[in-house]
Amino acid sequence: MRIAEGNVVSFTPDHGGTLAVRFSANGETFKEPLIGWAVVVVHRERSDDGPEVVDTQLQPVVIDPADGLPATVTDYRANRTGHLRWEVIRS
Repeated sequence: MRIAEGNVVSFTPDHGGTLAVRFSANGETFKEPLIGWAVVVVHRERSDDGPEVVDTQLQPVVIDPADGLPATVTDYRANRTGHLRWEVIRS
């Protein structure tokens, strides 16, 4: 597997159904159900004389209503204009 920034290297579904991700921007607030958690590569560095360094981050995953597909919060925000803030909440 070739690892690149933005790759999901692991996904775990959330079966509880009690969490959501609340997004807000420009005075508008909305929420999407949290369906799982993904380990996402956020930085990758290769050196000629040492080991490869990969930094990861745990991110919530939601269903993007634009296409009905799962999306990490990074991908969800990238597909929209403006700066979306987000937080995990109890639904």
